[in-house]
Amino acid sequence: MENFELIANLLLDSYQILSIENVEFETKYETPMLKLQSAFNLRGILASKLTNNDQFTLHSEYLQCGRIDFSFASSPDQSYRLRSKRRIDIDNSFDQRLFCLEDEVTSVFQYLVFEFTEIGLNLFTMNATLKNNHLSPTGVMNHVGSWQFEESLGFDQGLADKFNDLDEIAKEEEL
Repeated sequence: MENFELIANLLLDSYQILSIENVEFETKYETPMLKLQSAFNLRGILASKLTNNDQFTLHSEYLQCGRIDFSFASSPDQSYRLRSKRRIDIDNSFDQRLFCLEDEVTSVFQYLVFEFTEIGLNLFTMNATLKNNHLSPTGVMNHVGSWQFEESLGFDQGLADKFNDLDEIAKEEEL
């Protein structure tokens, strides 16, 4: 569970950085960032965080295509492929019989499925199999945990005014 907490915190940090980028983009260009661009930016931010953290190994073979494959340093033989829950839902909506002429399973993968909600992040694990060069989710998603966004610091109106000197300036101007 500790490993999943680490990746969850990196995902939450990446999401918050992306939120700031989205606001800056919309302010600069007067239009929201494309969802595809946001998805790639999230993966790019996360890839940077994984690369700069010695508790993870980022497998960069397909990174330039937006695929995040990684393993935890504590269990280097177990790799995970990051997938959004939305993508899993899309994959599961297809009739898998269309892709399976001969079900030759060549490899088994482990997905780490993420879902951002209004209050935070849900993580799941799920098996996937490579059949005839098509990666398909198999089985059910196993809920790993949920993490909430940190509450905004906001502006506490009960705090003492730290700008009392401005009040004195205003009084001088009145004279």
